[in-house]
Amino acid sequence: MLACAPRRRLGTVVRAPADDSAGRLAWQAWMVGRPVQAAGVSRWPRRSEAVAALAWANPASGARCLALAAYVRALSDPELHELLRALPCAVFDGLLEAAYAEGSAA
Repeated sequence: MLACAPRRRLGTVVRAPADDSAGRLAWQAWMVGRPVQAAGVSRWPRRSEAVAALAWANPASGARCLALAAYVRALSDPELHELLRALPCAVFDGLLEAAYAEGSAA
């Protein structure tokens, strides 16, 4: 959650009809007149997922870190362990080194 208003507008999140046969509504993120796509996905079932995709796609300083941190904080322990196990060894080692750099980890 933001403590203050963003310094500039990141984009827009709107409700849109889903592409499925059930006709359920979905959320779509837009940035500079184009739909945001993440891994080929451009519509999400929950608004929070569309907002995270918008923040991830936006070059605003820190937006990707905030979106990723919010996502990881919401994971249960088994989901977090599964995510970490799926990382390539070099990426996991880099995260571990960063966690212990400059005394940031206890």
